[in-house]
Amino acid sequence: MSRPHDVGDAVPYAFTAIQLATPLFILLALALGLSQSIPDSRPDVRAHLLHRPISRRQIFAAKTITGAALYLFATLLPLGVMAIWLSSVGPERIPVTGQQVVPAMAMAVACFACYMGAQWTVYRPAKWFGTRLLPLVFTAVVPLVVFAVCNLPSAFVWLCLLVALAVGLGISTAGAVHAFVNLADLPAASSPRQRSPATVVGILIGSSLVMLFVGLGLILWEERSASRSWDPQASYATVVDHSGKPYQMQFEYEWSQKQLETIQVPQALYDLRSGQPRQPLPVPKDWQPMPEYNLWASRASQPSLTSPYHRAPVVPIVPRRLEFVSDSWGRLLCYDAKSRQNLRYVITPAGVFDSASAAGYDAGFSGIVGSNNLLQATQDDAPASPLLLADSQGVQRIDIAAGTVRRILNAPHESFAFVQNDVKQVERIWIRNGKQISGYDLPQDDQGAATRDLVQPFVSLTLPDDGRWQGVEISAFDNGYVVHTPSYQQPARFISFDLQGTQISDERFPVIPHPALQVDGNFMLAVIPPILPAGVLAGEAVWVATHPDHTPPMLLWDSDRATATRLLAILAINAFLAMAATFWLTGRRGLAIGSRLSWTITAMLFSWSAALAVLALYPRIVRQRCGACEQARRIDGDHCEHCGACWEPEDREGIEIFDTDEPASCQRPVSDQAAIS
Repeated sequence: MSRPHDVGDAVPYAFTAIQLATPLFILLALALGLSQSIPDSRPDVRAHLLHRPISRRQIFAAKTITGAALYLFATLLPLGVMAIWLSSVGPERIPVTGQQVVPAMAMAVACFACYMGAQWTVYRPAKWFGTRLLPLVFTAVVPLVVFAVCNLPSAFVWLCLLVALAVGLGISTAGAVHAFVNLADLPAASSPRQRSPATVVGILIGSSLVMLFVGLGLILWEERSASRSWDPQASYATVVDHSGKPYQMQFEYEWSQKQLETIQVPQALYDLRSGQPRQPLPVPKDWQPMPEYNLWASRASQPSLTSPYHRAPVVPIVPRRLEFVSDSWGRLLCYDAKSRQNLRYVITPAGVFDSASAAGYDAGFSGIVGSNNLLQATQDDAPASPLLLADSQGVQRIDIAAGTVRRILNAPHESFAFVQNDVKQVERIWIRNGKQISGYDLPQDDQGAATRDLVQPFVSLTLPDDGRWQGVEISAFDNGYVVHTPSYQQPARFISFDLQGTQISDERFPVIPHPALQVDGNFMLAVIPPILPAGVLAGEAVWVATHPDHTPPMLLWDSDRATATRLLAILAINAFLAMAATFWLTGRRGLAIGSRLSWTITAMLFSWSAALAVLALYPRIVRQRCGACEQARRIDGDHCEHCGACWEPEDREGIEIFDTDEPASCQRPVSDQAAIS
């Protein structure tokens, strides 16, 4: 059964079957594959096996069917029993369902690729302490890809899962079959020049993963080396005062014994509008900046195969009485926090219910993204004040004690912020949808409940069109509002509005950059395949083209010109050196000019991974000195590649019973003495 990562300690019984069972699946698959292939590599056993009156493909099929039946019986049967048990206890007792076992079943099938990879490795004619283990690298990635697909919140997750399983198992099976049928009983020097497409693809992907791991190791080493000398002295944040004037504040973090939390202690101020923005100013006594409310793009947790249940972003009651869990149908499930089981309430837009069966599986909330604070509870552990629940379509007012659910704000939004008073009652709601920011007042009665629906905003602010607004921070001061970009962006941008929402100013100021650990990543770029950063750039370009109003967490697209030039230069030099090395290496391995050019083009996309794949696929050529030109020539050719001379065979005696396979140009006539004999 699968427990999502964000449930925390709410439901300790819901463990993750994938994380627990995947190592066991891999070990079982490897044990079966190695036990069926290593004994066959003995010369006497293999000679007895291959001289049976059946083909090698039939032998391999019989071995594989037997191993697959044993493996699937040992893995899928316990998972099926677990699915039946989970369906009987959830979600009334704990938030579980039999569906959560489906990813573990898919992972069991994916780990069978390791069984094929074990046979592929044993039957390959290569060195154990070299490139012989590359098939295992490829097959070990198949379960990781399947796990990532199971976590996709997409309507096409089943199609993606089938494609991932088909490609991973297909390549590993084809590689194992090719190795058993064509390569198993051949020495490395006499193995054929041609390779099956599945073998080439599998080895190339395995080589790319090896180089990627090397690159990640290098960047971790670089980050660790840089962190030893990194000691930030202060942090900085952009703020406004009660008049709306922009500042940059320097502060430090200190532990407050009174508040029992870490607080920001201002150390200096920088007036951004002054002629000397880098001149620190003393912080006035009792000076406090205006409260800021983050309007960042909020993303609701999307259901997936591995997490049909996840912790809902609802602020719990203090002391904690209820645990709020959201399921894949959009329902809000409330469990007893003391026993951490036993379903108390099920909340849907239709009302508050006592059981999951009574609530049904009709349309639930469209993506829960947050709530207000709940600090008190009634005798039956229900919240004493209404719960304000923000979803992607607006805000719902939920009164658990009365059993009512009512939408008080019908406005699709990308981010929201609740403004609360000193007693933690919501007084105002800010929402942002694209470049439009709207504020709504929430009147309160004596019990702290909303007395009417929200219809019209008290102010609407429109952001300029010359920017992508992933997230902004808004502050309300005495005479208007200020919207500014996050503190880490350079330059800082402050947009001022009056109380009616009319834009007054749009200012940009250079600010002191927030201290951050800088890691160039030059070592990683020197070894990873260039197709990876090219794919990142392409994905970011598609995002920018399809989402002009938003900025995703970019890696390369928003880099400055100098950084982009450096990255492109490193990638270009890396690709050029890898192409030259691959072209030379394929020549040393005796490939034809067409194959050499193909591998050289592959090196332009995969860098040094292509050279590593060539080393794994094509063995070293054995050479011997030619008797005609005295140069080293290949022993597997009829003619010397330098002078065209043939081998010098022994004189024929005329009693040979085997037909010669020498070309006609290299055959010699039978000698007279041999004919007389």
